[in-house]
Amino acid sequence: MSPNGPLASRLVHTHCARKAARRNERARHPAAEAHGTSGFA
Repeated sequence: MSPNGPLASRLVHTHCARKAARRNERARHPAAEAHGTSGFA
């Protein structure tokens, strides 16, 4: 395994975590129900 592997996977994980957190915050808004994202909350 290259030394860049663990770092890259860690960056991808944090990126996905931020995206999920942003999606959850958006789902908390009433307008999110119109988009059908309330199910992710």
